Amino acid sequence: MARRLFIAAGIRKDLKQDIYDHTARAFSDHDNIRIIPPENLHITLKFIGYAGDRTAGEIKRITGEAVCGHKSFEYTVERHLDAFPHIKKASIVFLGIKKGSGSLSDIFDSLEKRLVLYGLEKEKRKFHPHITAARIKKPIDITSVAGMPFSCSEKTYRIGHVSVYESILDSRGARYIIIERFVLK
Repeated sequence: MARRLFIAAGIRKDLKQDIYDHTARAFSDHDNIRIIPPENLHITLKFIGYAGDRTAGEIKRITGEAVCGHKSFEYTVERHLDAFPHIKKASIVFLGIKKGSGSLSDIFDSLEKRLVLYGLEKEKRKFHPHITAARIKKPIDITSVAGMPFSCSEKTYRIGHVSVYESILDSRGARYIIIERFVLK
């Protein structure tokens, strides 16, 4: 049976709630925006897609090998919301990672190298560490709300593990389940 997988670093519950609350306030009068529920917030390192049991086992093994040499580290988030592809035509709203982005990029590079050797497709886009806060059905200009300062941008958090997640899609949206967690040194 194929499962939809991705690899990500988890974030603390208090930060998840703060991001959700900030995003909900920023977009309170927009109906075109789906705000990501707090329990689904994370820092994606690599989206895998659908994988059978054998491939899922290999993804877990490769993830463990890729992260085993990395140490836990501190990170901070950017002060303002940002968007892909850009603020004036936003389809994904996010908070970038400020301090700690180099460590996340190093982990991504370790994962990418091993996953490509295994046979998965190389990521076409440059890795940009971030936390996706909302998705927009029809792209809009979010310049006015992007300027709202995020109160938790001065706080420091720690990443101590990387996990392989399964994403289960249903009529209510997505549910993310950790299928294996790897602790950083």
